[in-house]
Amino acid sequence: MTNVFRVAPAADVSEDEFERFMREEVIASIETGPTRVGEITGVRLYRLSSDDEGAVDRASRTEKYIWLIEWDGLEQTVDALAGPAIEKVRHAGAAVRPAGEWRLVHER
Repeated sequence: MTNVFRVAPAADVSEDEFERFMREEVIASIETGPTRVGEITGVRLYRLSSDDEGAVDRASRTEKYIWLIEWDGLEQTVDALAGPAIEKVRHAGAAVRPAGEWRLVHER
C-alpha cells in the first residue's frame, strides 16, 4: 500500500531548504524494515515540475510536493511508524494533507 500526502512548505522556506530538510531530517529518520505491525518499504518525495503548474487546480498550487510512504502490514502501520516524521514536517510549518491510501494494481 502507499499513503499519499500533498505537502505545501511554509511560505518563507525556499524549495532548496525544504528539500534538504525533508531529505536529511525527515525521510532519513523514518525506520524501514520489519516490525510487529508491518514495515515501511519506501519513502519518496516528488516536486511538481514547473512545466506542469498549469495542470494543477488553484486550490492546490501551493502543494508543490507529493510525499509517498509505501508500506506493508496492518492498517495502522503508517500511523505507528511514520507518524512522528509527519508531525515533524507539520511542526516545521508545512501543511501536510492526506491524499488517500493507494493500492498498486499493476506494475510492469
